[in-house]
Amino acid sequence: MDVGSSKLYQEPGFKSRVFLDTFFSLNMDKSLQEETLMFPMKQMHKALLSGLIGGDTLIDVTLGPIIHHLLPICTFFKNIIILEFNEECVQEMEKWLNTETEAFDWSHASQFITELGGNRVHWLEQEHMLKKTIKRIVKCDLAKENITDPVILPKTDCLLIAGGLDVVSKDHESYRQNLGKLSSLLKPGGHLILFGALNATFYQVGEHRCHVLTADEPFLRQALTDEGYTIECFEALERKAESSLLDAQHFVFILATKAKLTQEETSVPMLSAQNFPI
Repeated sequence: MDVGSSKLYQEPGFKSRVFLDTFFSLNMDKSLQEETLMFPMKQMHKALLSGLIGGDTLIDVTLGPIIHHLLPICTFFKNIIILEFNEECVQEMEKWLNTETEAFDWSHASQFITELGGNRVHWLEQEHMLKKTIKRIVKCDLAKENITDPVILPKTDCLLIAGGLDVVSKDHESYRQNLGKLSSLLKPGGHLILFGALNATFYQVGEHRCHVLTADEPFLRQALTDEGYTIECFEALERKAESSLLDAQHFVFILATKAKLTQEETSVPMLSAQNFPI
């Protein structure tokens, strides 16, 4: 979709609470709920059973102040760092992290994921574990050379992108550039978890029609391959919900592995992060 008059996610004025109420609340349309809320949690739970995902640090780059996709994965990493493009969403996320009374209620998502895991822990404990694992929210700007300037992040074991690339990239070229910038945060041999949409055109937040990059499966596969990834899993959920709130043909889940360094590359010392305490 040509950006035109559509609103880019990183622009000021994004109504984060309206976004949450529209696409992630307990009372939303059940078909839409299956696509935006349940599908990411189910796919994440399934991927974790493979045993491929885990490590010290995960960096999350996501559309909106959402946390449901992190609930299944929080016990597989010691630290989660959230990168956020939008200041309003930073503030909304901090309300939940600080357990403020006006924070969005994610209990329905927490209950679902604990049930999916066999009710080994109470849903409140699941939320507590996630809050404890999230170490920091860092404002991110893809226009900068260091996208988290002035913060210098350590290389991460896993990079999780849930819709974040689709809504900040104006065209296919900028998508590739932004994917490259984010992938630079991932260790060689690390895993990329990518949630996105196929052939999307927009999503609606209040009175704003917001931009989503229109991309198909061949484009996504080629972009990842060109960036040095091996795709381990590519699953698409065909959209069945009839809604004027968003337009996309499929939602996708991708698990990919970043190429390891060659022998020549391993001989070059890597710069370490000096100013990011974990």
